[in-house]
Amino acid sequence: MQRRRKMATEKKHFISLSKLFILFILNCLICSKTYSQPVWNWIQPEPTGNVLYSIHFVNQLKGYACGSLGTIIITTNGGGNWKLQNSSTSQDLFEIFFTDEKSGVAVGKAGFILATSNGGGHWTLKNSGTQNNLHDIAFTNNTTAYVCGLNGTILKTTDR
Repeated sequence: MQRRRKMATEKKHFISLSKLFILFILNCLICSKTYSQPVWNWIQPEPTGNVLYSIHFVNQLKGYACGSLGTIIITTNGGGNWKLQNSSTSQDLFEIFFTDEKSGVAVGKAGFILATSNGGGHWTLKNSGTQNNLHDIAFTNNTTAYVCGLNGTILKTTDR
């Protein structure tokens, strides 16, 4: 008699585990359909969550910032809104500087130097001749610039 009770209890226990397992599988299938997201969109902070290292305003309204993963952003309303620009690189950019509303330079990791002559609509890679990270830009006039970076790197250009 006691053996029958034990077998009946084990059978109930086995049925309970089977039902529990089936419910678990069904729950996983339902939840995977319910919570899956076909497209993720960046919401905050806009327009990027990448680290920004430098900012430069050419006047009260127009400014540029640059940062990690080749990020370059622009504002035309004094920083109220920012838009991403296509830098065509994923290298970190540490400094950005514009001599006027159209002409600018950004420098960064592994000797990257990018230049634009149309306000950032298109950025062109310039050969720096170094693999050292570049961190700062200083213009003495519209065509002469100095760039400095790691390991005592100092570069000069007279034609941007």
